Parts: sequence; C-alpha cells; structure tokens
Amino acid sequence: MWESFPPQCTDELTLYEAVRGFSDQDLAELLTLLTALSFGQEDCDRLDTSDSLFNRVARGLSVDMRDHWSPDVSFFGKRTREQLVSIAIECGYAEGRGQLSSYKKIDLVNGLARHFQSAKAASEPTPAQQKAREWLPEAMLFPAVDRDAPAQTEDEAESDDEMTDED
Repeated sequence: MWESFPPQCTDELTLYEAVRGFSDQDLAELLTLLTALSFGQEDCDRLDTSDSLFNRVARGLSVDMRDHWSPDVSFFGKRTREQLVSIAIECGYAEGRGQLSSYKKIDLVNGLARHFQSAKAASEPTPAQQKAREWLPEAMLFPAVDRDAPAQTEDEAESDDEMTDED
C-alpha cells in the first residue's frame, strides 16, 4: 500500500479515493505517520534543545521515553565499539570493570544488555543501575531539554549553535 501512496496525481479527489480504499489498519498507520510528520523537530541534523513547540508539548504531556523503551542486544549490536564504550561509561556499566578497551564488541553488547535488564528489574537499584535507568540516547530525549533547566528560546539556541560553529 505505501509503495503506491500517495498516488501520482495529487488532486483532492484522487487522494480521497485512495484513502477511501484503506483498511482500518492502513488508516491507523496513515494517522500515525501524519502525526509524526506534523509534530517533530524541524531540524534533524541537531537536537532541538530550545523552548520550541516540540519541547513544550513534550513537557506538557510529561512523556518519558524511559517508560516505553530500553536498549537491548539489537540496539547495542548496531553501535560501534567506540559508541558502546561511551554508553558503558554514561550508564554506569563501566564502574568497577577495569579497562573497557580490552573488551570485544560482543562482550560489550551482551554485558550492556544484561546491565540494563538487571537495572530495570532491580527493586532497589545500585547507583550504577540508577544511571542505566536514567540513560537514553540523545535522539530519544523527549523533551530534548532538561526538565529542570531554564527554557531556552529558539533564537538563543541558534545563537549557541553559531558560536559553536565558529570555534
């Protein structure tokens, strides 16, 4: 269905006829797609940390991606070894483990997956497990700003980017 949508001719009647033939499942997918397209960050090349509509709605909804997603073997397997080492440090996995430089990628992938699983299951998490519970990839931060930090306007964020680009 998605390979032929939208139809080549995009006048209203053609679109109506195309949508009219959708199943309930197809309609649900279309609504999800349209919502995602109309509500999201404007610039996909940098994280939106300004007080944008995207982040205001996210704060208003009180959505925390940590409640809906956690990294697993599949996620970690798609990262480079260097990215895995960085994640291991950020999420508390590296604490007390010595030199991560001696770990093979598969060992990091499996170890990180176990670390996140045990952190999620812990009734009284250790400090390292708490870091894992709080960790998310930057792209999944919703809102993409610190909830406790003062709001930054879009103009301020652009000004910060310009100063960073000049360095």
